[in-house]
Amino acid sequence: MRLLHAGTFELEEFVSDIPPYSILSHTWGKDEVSFQDITTNLEASAAKEGFVKIRHCAAQTLSDGLAYCWVDTCCIDKTSSAELSEAINSMFRWYREAQCCYIYLADVHAEPAEYFGESLRQSRWFTRGWTLQELIASSNRFFFDADWTLVGRITPETETLDEVLPTTPTRFRSRLMEVEDLDGFPLSIALDTNIGGSLGARSCAPSTRGRILSSYSAKAAA
Repeated sequence: MRLLHAGTFELEEFVSDIPPYSILSHTWGKDEVSFQDITTNLEASAAKEGFVKIRHCAAQTLSDGLAYCWVDTCCIDKTSSAELSEAINSMFRWYREAQCCYIYLADVHAEPAEYFGESLRQSRWFTRGWTLQELIASSNRFFFDADWTLVGRITPETETLDEVLPTTPTRFRSRLMEVEDLDGFPLSIALDTNIGGSLGARSCAPSTRGRILSSYSAKAAA
């Protein structure tokens, strides 16, 4: 597994004894930082739009007392079909084993408060094929808006919808459906048809949905 050092922005590879790390869940933009970018020219990478969320992810990682983070845009060499295939097959485990999952909602703004619920409802993050898997796999999920303001969390200690999204207007909170996570604690996830059916299922290919369900079953049996 390849991890990004949150202090130096250098990539380090681990075969065993993987250190504690955070992991980023996000939507891809137009100017992302690739593996080739960050390993050949860090200065040029830092000038790219996609580096902003990497920088914020690294800062949050350090703030949480961790030294490493994983970001799919730059931690996977996508020019290698073998590495890409291995990464896809390992993704559920990587999210499950992360200390924290930072969910970056690039199109959501906490302010002004009267529009927060609507922007959250329409966020592109909910339509991703990987969204459901990442929510199921991760134990500590922290939601950040476009300005990297913490707007919600789901942790093993989370018990109520108000704790999940404390600033969410009632009109949106009423659209949340509480289900029981296999770890035995409530997992509150959005199941509004306006947010992509069932959290990303709309954009999942049959093989992807099967992989998610298989991973879900594996977690239950673990």
